[in-house]
Parts: sequence; C-alpha cells; structure tokens
Amino acid sequence: MGAVATAGASLRPRWHWHQINWRQAHRHVRRLQIRIVQAEQEGKPRKVRALQHILTRSWSGRAMAVKRVTTNRGKRTPGVDHVLWDTPEKKAQAVADIQHQGGRPFPLRRVAIPKSNGGTRYLGIPTMRDRARQALHLLALEPVAETRADPNSYGFRPGRSTADAIGQCYGVLSHKTSAPWV
Repeated sequence: MGAVATAGASLRPRWHWHQINWRQAHRHVRRLQIRIVQAEQEGKPRKVRALQHILTRSWSGRAMAVKRVTTNRGKRTPGVDHVLWDTPEKKAQAVADIQHQGGRPFPLRRVAIPKSNGGTRYLGIPTMRDRARQALHLLALEPVAETRADPNSYGFRPGRSTADAIGQCYGVLSHKTSAPWV
C-alpha cells in the first residue's frame, strides 16, 4: 500500500508585505508598551515581564522590528551571512522567521573605517536577523528604561533634543533666586 500525499491548508493566512496594516500594528505595539509602563509604575515586575514576553512574540512587534531594520540608513549593509531584506517577499519571510528561537547571534562582520588622523577604527556589523531581534527587544525594554530614567537627562533619549535641555536650563536658572552661574 502506498501512502497518499495530501496537502493541508496552512493555518495562517497568506499575506504580503505591502498588505500589512501598519497603523493597526503600531497601535497594538503602542498599547502593549503603555501597559508595560503602567505595570512598571505600579511596581509589578512579573506583569512587566509577562507583557514584554507577549510583545516580543507578537506578530505586530516582529513586523515593526523588521520595518525598523529595513527602513533605516544601514538597510543595505549585510552582516557575515551576506543576506539583505531588500524585497517585500524577503521582508515578509523575515517577520515569520524571527520568531523566538533560542540560538546564538551570528558573529559580527568587522569593517575598517579610516580615521582623520590616518588610523583605522573597526566597526562590527550584525546580520539583519540579529538587528531585527535587537529592534524587537528594544520595543519591549524601552518603556521600562524611559520609566526608570531621570526626567532631566536628555542624551540619546527618544523624543528628547538639545532644545529640551536648553529649555530646562532656562526654566531653572531664570528665577531671581537661582544661582548666578553654573
């Protein structure tokens, strides 16, 4: 008796990169980030971890991470595996592939960059998959970092600029009772 090969239907609907509703995906990620902030403010670390777990495994979070990696300035720079996500099919496949799998990150590709004094500086470039995983975990960790951070620090913070720091300095130092110099 020969075995009859049958083809079953996929449990997931087939979708294309350009069919993604980005507004809905962004709203879903943002809602989870707001819940993470609320749990952090209430002092519930187990709920924070559970929500971060949900966010890092959600389809919307993975799609946002792939979009972030494929739309930034380094999108044409491959890592050691020489893989680029430059077509909509590759991007859609990447969203499906970056599911949480154990495994280790690939080694960095080392590139020598010339410095102005004649020397060289080495830059490590991760693979697209590793960059997407980093972006995915950034979506989960950033709300906690922003909640715990000093409200008057402005360096390398999202949504903060030099103008914000100057405005804070002006607001603190413009009073009659303020220190005359810093």
